[in-house]
Amino acid sequence: MRLRHKTLFILFLLVFFLFCSKPTQVGDGGSVTDVGNTVAGKIYKKDGQPAAQVRVSAWEIHTRADTLSSPNQDTALTQSDGAYEIIRLAPGIYHLLGETVSGEKVLSDSVVIHFGKNNAAADTLKAAGVLQGILATGPFDSTLIYIPGTPYSANLNQDGSYRFAALPAGQHNLVVLEKNSLIATQLASVVPQETTMLTLTRSTAVRGFWTSAAELSAKPRSGPAWEALQSAADENTDFPDVANQDDPVNVRILAAAIMYICTGFEHYKNKVISACQSLSTRRYPGGITLAWARETGAYALAADLVGFRSTVFENWLDSMANHYRDSDLNETLIEMFHRRPNNWGSSALGSLCAIYAYLNDTTALQSIRDYWIQGVSGPNPGYKYDKDLSWHLDSANLRLINPVNAVKQGINIDGIIPDCMRMGGALQSTPLYTQNGWEYLQGLVMAGRILERLGWSIWEVEQQAIYRAAYAMQVGLAGQHGDIWKAKNDDLWLLAFLDDIYHTQWAQGQTVWGAGKNAGWAYVLK
Repeated sequence: MRLRHKTLFILFLLVFFLFCSKPTQVGDGGSVTDVGNTVAGKIYKKDGQPAAQVRVSAWEIHTRADTLSSPNQDTALTQSDGAYEIIRLAPGIYHLLGETVSGEKVLSDSVVIHFGKNNAAADTLKAAGVLQGILATGPFDSTLIYIPGTPYSANLNQDGSYRFAALPAGQHNLVVLEKNSLIATQLASVVPQETTMLTLTRSTAVRGFWTSAAELSAKPRSGPAWEALQSAADENTDFPDVANQDDPVNVRILAAAIMYICTGFEHYKNKVISACQSLSTRRYPGGITLAWARETGAYALAADLVGFRSTVFENWLDSMANHYRDSDLNETLIEMFHRRPNNWGSSALGSLCAIYAYLNDTTALQSIRDYWIQGVSGPNPGYKYDKDLSWHLDSANLRLINPVNAVKQGINIDGIIPDCMRMGGALQSTPLYTQNGWEYLQGLVMAGRILERLGWSIWEVEQQAIYRAAYAMQVGLAGQHGDIWKAKNDDLWLLAFLDDIYHTQWAQGQTVWGAGKNAGWAYVLK
């Protein structure tokens, strides 16, 4: 009789939560207060029989390293038929961990919890395994190894060794943090009742020159940045076209790559692979180098993030950078970068950084970085400027971005990008509007983020030339001549990235969560 009353009481509670909580559609932009969501599943023994009395807990995959020991507050015991149900889950992405008192374990694949009732795939218990090894090179200072979305973490010993005594069998993504900075990630396969040895290395284990799995594991799966990312990733990407300078598929593919890392959903990864294969099998794309400069780099970023590599794709990227000549000016992408001191050249710089990083061509990366730096600092390394030099401070010392405190004819031209400004007209106290300066910054911010993540930052070059160029438009020209000079439309993503780099507050009150012509998605920022 008591059991019946208890069962009725539990059912009453479940109905109460389901009806009293106000369902909200995922992605509606509202705050999440609904806790009436459930997940149900079944667990079996190795012999196929239902497993009873298995403790099941839910762990958010994006849990931060310093909160790994705290699962969802509700757990469940499997019944005689192996069934369980966990209630009061917030929407998100979880691993479900099943454990028996005898030490058998199972860790589910990622489970997405929507509003209402959710079902998890059936799982089978297995004996736990041991994972141990070393981090190959020191120093070993305040180093933590953990598995996102689980309770499992281990501190590195003084000799660089680590050990997980009892992990669920299967594949796990190990993340290594040193003083809260990512130094390695690596996939480990744990075998039941066996000890797996795994050596972690700093240099080869970290992947992601736009973002990484470890960084994304700490991000929330809600809010406007997430919604913008998910919406773009779900758009059609069937016809990628790098010859179309306005084709949005490139940044949708980058969004899909980020979504794959966040969710584990294979269809996002398949989008990336399909697009890269489609482009590379078609080979020469036609069109002009400006289109190639805007479009190509995002595919290299996306392929890197999901781990896609093929000889055909690598050869195609190499050809796009160094060999294919456009149908209009008969120049390659690298030649355009070397010649064009405006948005054409900077767009090429962004894509070239992505391509050379993907191809691990550090010589080419350093070469284009040094060439751009000399273009900013002087003397001119070889850029071909237009005959209108009025926006330059010194026509005998041409710079990509005007030097600090530059004034000409009583006009403050500090940070002005001369070859972009002349597209609106010659130097005058009330300049004619042109948006080319912001497109110039799209290429620079893309290049800057990639180079910084590879240890070759350009943010401080020539007294923060990139910051001064942005300030000249967002504050200087806008303050004197109107908000038309401020970033807008597909330039808005730049404000979030510039805020992150230079600690400005330009993104406040702006919708900055999207992408531009070549890259974007502020979701990846810290």
